[in-house]
Amino acid sequence: MAKTLCQPDKRNLEHGIDLDTLKDLLSQVPVSNKVPARTRELLDFAKQICLYGYYEYEFYSLCAAYLFLLTETAIRDRFIGGLPDKCHLIRGKESLIVNRNYDIVMQRLWEGWVLVGFEEVNSSIWSILKWLKKNGVLPERIGKKEIELIRQLRNDTIHLRSVDVYAPTLIIPVLWKITDLLNCLYDPSVHDRDKEPKILKQQKESQKQMSQWLDRMIKGLKGKDKDKDEGQKEKK
Repeated sequence: MAKTLCQPDKRNLEHGIDLDTLKDLLSQVPVSNKVPARTRELLDFAKQICLYGYYEYEFYSLCAAYLFLLTETAIRDRFIGGLPDKCHLIRGKESLIVNRNYDIVMQRLWEGWVLVGFEEVNSSIWSILKWLKKNGVLPERIGKKEIELIRQLRNDTIHLRSVDVYAPTLIIPVLWKITDLLNCLYDPSVHDRDKEPKILKQQKESQKQMSQWLDRMIKGLKGKDKDKDEGQKEKK
């Protein structure tokens, strides 16, 4: 039987979520004015998707997928924005100079070119995150756990290996963590801010779910890497 449009999804009641509560929680997720306008607009759109979860519960999962795709683009944007106006790339004996441009630089990295002065960076989001962390663009409180989580969830979103239904009490902390990371990319003044804002400290169950979720995703990452290594050994 088809569901009536704009009728609240009853699963929200299990978490004590009504529309006003959800709006209030989303309004408490802070975005720095130093984050580029385009990224702020995309984050606002993610909040709108989340808000529709009040009517269709699966929209919380759609919000999560959108958030991680947005994060990938924002991280690459931040890295490329810090490059010289003219970027020197090499590939074997070949050498070329290109303008600092997202599409041009990323296309060259995907083709196997190497950025001179940034040799440890390739086209993967993982290498860029490691570089940003190593060079102080991301603060200490953005730890290895969060970085590995972003990488794994990004991969799961792209390949759609599984479908998880996120609860509103989980997606709000996820939204805050992603927003906090994006704030840190562009606004050093937030680097020393307390790791968790008041909104999360007031939601003990959300913290517990987030911790369990982080642990589960990291274990999944390690398990997949192990399977990959074993598969490579078998081929040899």
